[in-house]
Parts: sequence; C-alpha cells; structure tokens
Amino acid sequence: MALPTEILTKILRLATVGAQANDDSALSSVLPSCLIPGNFPEESLRTKHALALVSRQWNSVATIILYEQITLPIAGIEKLLHTLTTPVSGGGPSDLARLVKRVDIPAVIRGERIHLVAQLCKKTTNLIAFFALLENGVDPRLLLNVLPGNLVHLHIQGQGGMRASDPSVPLGDLNDFLVGHPDLATLSIPSELTGGHTGLQAGISWPSVRKLTLQSSDQTSALARYVPTGALPNLEVVAFQGGETLESDCTIDSFLLAHGGSLVSVGLTQDDLTKASPPMRASLQQVDQRCPRVKEITVAFRACPFSSVSDLSAGLGLTWVGNVEVVRRMPRIVSLGIQLPFPRYSPDRMDYLQSTVAMPWTKMYPELQRITVMEEVDVEEYRAHDKVTHRNLRMAGRFAKHPIRVEDITGNSLGDFSKGMCVWV
Repeated sequence: MALPTEILTKILRLATVGAQANDDSALSSVLPSCLIPGNFPEESLRTKHALALVSRQWNSVATIILYEQITLPIAGIEKLLHTLTTPVSGGGPSDLARLVKRVDIPAVIRGERIHLVAQLCKKTTNLIAFFALLENGVDPRLLLNVLPGNLVHLHIQGQGGMRASDPSVPLGDLNDFLVGHPDLATLSIPSELTGGHTGLQAGISWPSVRKLTLQSSDQTSALARYVPTGALPNLEVVAFQGGETLESDCTIDSFLLAHGGSLVSVGLTQDDLTKASPPMRASLQQVDQRCPRVKEITVAFRACPFSSVSDLSAGLGLTWVGNVEVVRRMPRIVSLGIQLPFPRYSPDRMDYLQSTVAMPWTKMYPELQRITVMEEVDVEEYRAHDKVTHRNLRMAGRFAKHPIRVEDITGNSLGDFSKGMCVWV
C-alpha cells in the first residue's frame, strides 16, 4: 500500500535534511554557512537523486525536494538553465523552474558569468531566498533588477576589501528595490551605499526588514547618516562584518544611535587574535548603551581564535575572554552565537568548535543561558570530541549562574554546562 503523499514528503525531507528555503536561521548568522567555501552539500544532493529513482510516487515527491533548493557551482549553471527552460515556450521557464524556492551559489560569481545568474533569477519566479558570492567590481544591481518580488531572504556577499573603483548603489535605488520587494526580511549586498547630499525623505519606511548584514563601515555610515530614525521599525538583528578599527567603532556607534532601539540581536566580527587585546570592547560598549532590548550577541571569527590545535589547551581562551579589567559585563545577554570560518569537512573543526564554546563566556555575559553554534553540526561527531571541553573546564573562571544549553543552528542539543562550577553534561 502506497503511503499518503503528505507522510512520504515528511519522510523524504528527513532523509535529505538541509536548510529550508524560508529558513529563519538566515536571521542569525553573520555570514550564512552556505557561503563558506567547502560547504557544498554533495551527500544530500546524491540522496535526493537516489530517492527520485525509487518509484513514480517517490519521484513526484523527491523531484520537488530536489529542485526547491538548488546549490550549484557557477560552472554548472548552463546545464541548469537548460533544464529549467521549456523549448516550446521560446525559452520561458519550465514547470521545474517554478519549483525553485532557494538558490545558493557558494562559488564566486565572476563578471563574465553574471548574465547567466541573472537568467537563472528571471526563470525562478517563485524564488524566496538567494545567497551568492560576488566578485569585487561587479555591480549587484545586475541581479537586484531581476530578482522576483516575492523574495524573503537576500545575501550577496562580496570578497571584502572594497575599492574606490567598485560600483556603488545609491540609497534611492535601494529604496526602490525594497518597495518592489515588500516581503524582504533579510538583506545584505556588497556595494558601498551612497546618499548624495540629502537624506531620504522623513516618511520613508522599510517595515519588512528584520535583519541587515553590513559588509563594510561605509555601508554602516551611510545608513546612519542618510536613513532617518524610524525607517526600520521592525529591525531585530544587525550583523557587522567589519573588524574592530577606530573607524568601524565610530560608524557602529552612529548606526546604533539611529537604528539600535529595536534590536534584540547584534553580530560582531572579531579579527584581532593577540592575547593582550580585549574582544570587541568598544563595539560591545556601544551595543550595551544603545540597544536596550538586546538579548543576544553573535561573534563571527574572521580567523580561528586559536592559532593552532596546540593552543586549544594553552589558556588563550581564558586570556581572550576573561580579562575582567578590560572586558565589559553585559547582564542582559542570555544568548550567544558563535561562528567559525571552517568548511564543514575540516579535520580540526570539532576541536576548535568545542574549545571556542568552552571559553569562559560567563565572565562577559553572567546571565548566559544558551550558546548556539551558527551552523548545522553532527551531534555524535561533536560529542566524540568532548575531551576538549572537559580539558578547558579545568581552567579558572568557569562559574555559571544558570544551566547553559549548547545547540547548533537547527536547535539540536550538543550538550549542557551545569549551573555553578561548570560541568559538561
């Protein structure tokens, strides 16, 4: 007897576990994990293909799952475009194209290939999430102009190090884009934002935007200077990708002064790995002062907080976090996100994750109750490295006022730190 389609769909989705098209975890990460090099989901893709070959009933369900989220290297885009095109319609989208709800392109889109990505965006008329890496100097408006109006999540990541020759996007154009995409909840583009000599009109409002990821201090400064306070009434999350410099500290403070009142979560980037340097001291102070509703801090490490595996037990984490003479305590923070720059199959990834989770974060956040690793983690593989956490807990500064749950970005429990003198359970 054949299973009802609804039950079969649930079973096959469990078998091909991965990010869903309209995935609210996109609201959390400073950089979506799907854009970290090396995170191509080959195993999940092979599973989807295999399920589609079992029977006609399975094929009808697995085909939907196969096409609703597409992750592809840029080299394979021509073949995909051919598949998504109906020859009899003069090159229009096929029924398969209408199934696509999310596109991830974790390889850099070069300028000579962007017209192919633009064709893909035109054909996928039901697209609600688009994540991609873009070469420096390529105008993102070539993609913005063709993305469908029902888009919910957009993150086009630049390569960093913006140059004066890179194209800029006037804030007026950005406003037109947001008006044309009224459901857009998350937004990040790589270009400098320009406002001209005057700010946008006082009555402007972007109510759909819940998260902004700002890729440079120039973007942060433009939104602080030219976008009036109140234009982002539902903004809950902001992530700053720029490292800690005097310039970025000043622009972050200006942005939070204008738009920080509604924030519940702030993402910061840490790239100074010296033992003597306090972590994001100025930025954390600004968050504490300007964001009365904030409950969560996410820390994205541009490089690993440990220079080598041998440093994992050398007390570096204690020095980096636990210097109470310079680190600001933030008792409103109950949730901490951690993001490391490792591809999914890096051999030392679990040791680094465990060591970073086991830093004495309660020195900074005494009311901490949850630590989230901002990626999907294999629980059994993570727990197989528990000796790293046990070793770190033998150092000083391991007192917790509350039990602390540790989980991955999907909510799977990785373990708990006990209340009091921390024990890993």
